[in-house]
Amino acid sequence: MLVSCIQGLNKSLSTKDKLLKKLKDLEVVVRKGVRISPATGLGKEIEEFFDRLIMEQKFLQEEKDIVKIMLLEVAETITSMLSNSSGFETDIGTCVKKN
Repeated sequence: MLVSCIQGLNKSLSTKDKLLKKLKDLEVVVRKGVRISPATGLGKEIEEFFDRLIMEQKFLQEEKDIVKIMLLEVAETITSMLSNSSGFETDIGTCVKKN
């Protein structure tokens, strides 16, 4: 079960996260210390939980990216329609890119 938790956390962390290397090292130590068998019961449920969590994170990120694209397109449309858009263009472009 511990290996299932470690692997799930590893999958859900960014490759830039400092905790990732520590968890990978911990997994190596655990694997050396005990005989690992395929996950069953609670271990399998833990793996499924992390799989769902990772899929939800990916889905939310994709939704966020779609909304960003839509906002940028709206901002571009509005600025192209305005005759004097110097301040508006900068402000809304900056706002959308930050989020």
